[in-house]
Amino acid sequence: MLQSIPAESTKEILALIEEKNIFELTSLLDSLNITDKQKQNICKIPLIFGSFKQSVERAKAIALNTKALAAIERLETIYNFLDTKNFAKYMMLDMGFTNTYHYYSGIIFKAYVNDYSKIILQGGRYDKLMRQMESAFSACGFTIDFNNLKEVRAYDNYSYMQRKNSQTSY
Repeated sequence: MLQSIPAESTKEILALIEEKNIFELTSLLDSLNITDKQKQNICKIPLIFGSFKQSVERAKAIALNTKALAAIERLETIYNFLDTKNFAKYMMLDMGFTNTYHYYSGIIFKAYVNDYSKIILQGGRYDKLMRQMESAFSACGFTIDFNNLKEVRAYDNYSYMQRKNSQTSY
């Protein structure tokens, strides 16, 4: 969708999509030589998030080429596999989650814990990085934010103690 846009504008567009800043995104797109349909569809990207099935249908509706549709179908394949393992119920899709780390070449992901807004785990596929290291292997990796995990644990312990202390017996 962004192939015909200059690289310096692409970086700014991706940042605005990540921020879900529709106003600035619209303003930037108006300054570029792209069709109205492209502008409208790019502005819809940050708004596609939530339930996986609903979001994927909305993403398909704005896909402007077969490459975009193929990427969406890959996401569906992953979702369907996770569904067979009973994990799909935990998945959400955010099409506005952009690749700010340019070594990722495929799927990128973040993991959260219920009732906690900070990222616990993030990662993705990085075949380009492996090729730069002269390796023919594909790779997928992730990092775990142990500080955030520790905060979640402390919050869970605090919440448990609050609930326990608030229960009175008569």
